Amino acid sequence: MNNNEFDQLYSGECDISWVKRKRLDVAYGPHERNRYDVYYPDGEGPEAGWPLVVFIHGGAFVKGDKRRYQMRPALSGVRRGYAVASVQYRLATTDPLPAAFADARNALRHMVAHADELGIDAGRIVLWGESAGAELACFTALVPHCELVDGTDADPVPSVCGLVDWYAPLDLLAWNRQIKASGAFAAPDGGTLLETICGATGEEFIAKAALLDPNNYLHEGMCPVLIEHGTADPLVSPRQSEAFRENLLDYLPEGDVPFRLVEGGVHGIADYENEENLDWVFSFIDRVTK
Repeated sequence: MNNNEFDQLYSGECDISWVKRKRLDVAYGPHERNRYDVYYPDGEGPEAGWPLVVFIHGGAFVKGDKRRYQMRPALSGVRRGYAVASVQYRLATTDPLPAAFADARNALRHMVAHADELGIDAGRIVLWGESAGAELACFTALVPHCELVDGTDADPVPSVCGLVDWYAPLDLLAWNRQIKASGAFAAPDGGTLLETICGATGEEFIAKAALLDPNNYLHEGMCPVLIEHGTADPLVSPRQSEAFRENLLDYLPEGDVPFRLVEGGVHGIADYENEENLDWVFSFIDRVTK
């Protein structure tokens, strides 16, 4: 996949006109991209508030926003009785990693702190991300306490009921080797995209990549995790998800790590948003939010 194809993948707006009840551009931080939207089912909802699906968009940490069409599968949760929040975060083109990681975690903190105002049930939240957004969702859901590279984010994040991971590039070192070998996303200075967005090279890049890999923080008591990945994904090897599942099974029972390889599936939501697959994903969300 070249840069133009990648740009096309992360362009295009999601139709939100059919959702009657919504709160747009809720600020969770000072930056202009520190915003999320919340979409609600019709009606008053449960007394404790709506169960919440929080979607985090992908885009290799350099593209995308909270209203791109990638949120469409998660947004369908509104028809299934869920409030759905879509999170926007700082892009690494101007704010190198781990800025996006801190933003994702701060967005969740903000939602939980303002649960009554938002009309959501803070005890029934599921995170869902695709591609780079899935990396952010995984880190937020599975790493309750971590002092990030720049010394921020020392406070723990609230726990969630479950996590949906669609083709996350969790091991940034492996991802860097893959895209470097393929020639994808070459940086103007001769480096790689990941070195650029991390603002680091050499040993510093290796250390930062390790710090941001959820595989290095797995522990007892984690929430259930659903994982999907396409066998023909040209951007992120499905071996990333296979290895992640193997690591999770050291701590979670097999039933709490549902896993599906989508035969012939590539990168992006097209191979994942069919009704049969979404029924499977939402059956998981239904189970963990009961």
